[in-house]
Amino acid sequence: MLLNDALHTLFLTDVGIGQLYECSPVRTFRWHKGQQHFPGWYWSATERGHVMYESRLELLRLIIADFDSDVVAIRSQPFRMEYTDSAGKRRRHVPDFALVLADQRTRIVNVKPADRLADAKVRESLDSAHAVLQASGFETEIWTGCDPQVATALRFIAGYRNSALFSYQDMSSAQECLQGAMTIAEVEARLRARNIQHPRPLVMHFIWTRKLLIDLSAPITAASQLEAA
Repeated sequence: MLLNDALHTLFLTDVGIGQLYECSPVRTFRWHKGQQHFPGWYWSATERGHVMYESRLELLRLIIADFDSDVVAIRSQPFRMEYTDSAGKRRRHVPDFALVLADQRTRIVNVKPADRLADAKVRESLDSAHAVLQASGFETEIWTGCDPQVATALRFIAGYRNSALFSYQDMSSAQECLQGAMTIAEVEARLRARNIQHPRPLVMHFIWTRKLLIDLSAPITAASQLEAA
C-alpha cells in the first residue's frame, strides 16, 4: 500500500486503521478510447476532500458511504493484496473502498454490477479475495446497487452536503426550529419566520447531516414528512 507516497509491503493482518488513514490509492484512473465506465473525483463531506471512483456505480456507493453517519473515513483503492487461493493459484486484488466505522471496524467494499456478478469467474474471484480478507479480520461487502428512488434522493441531497456553504448563524437559528414531526414546507415556513430567505438548501443540508430524518424511498416534495432527530 502507499503510505505517505511511498510503497510499503505489509502482511494483510498488519493493515490497521492507522495505515488506512495514511494510505493513498494504489492505482490511478485507467483511460482508453471507448471505455464504458466513467471515473472521477467526488468531494466527500466525511473526508473534507476528494475521493476517487472508477464508475458511476462506485460513485453511488461512495455517496451512500458519505451519507452514513457510522462511516468516519473512506479510502479508495486502499491496497493491492497478493495471495495464494485454496487451489494454489497466485492472485492479486485491489478493493474498491475501505470504510472505517465509528466503532473501529473496517469494511472492505467491492462494487460490481449485478450482471457482472452473474459471471461465475467474476463471482469466484471476489469470493476468493473476500475469504482472505475475512480471515484477516476485515468485514467485506459486495455491492451491486440499491433502490432507484433511494439512489435519486441521495444524489439530490448530496448536492447540499458541504456545510461551508451555509452561515453558522443561519444553521444555529434554524436548528432551534427542528422539533417533532413536520413537512418540508412547514420547516421552510419556520425558517422564513427567522429571516432565512432561502430555506430549501438548508433543509436539504439538515437531511444530509441527519438532523432531519426522511423516508428516502419516496420522492422528495414540499409535502414530504420529516422527523427531527
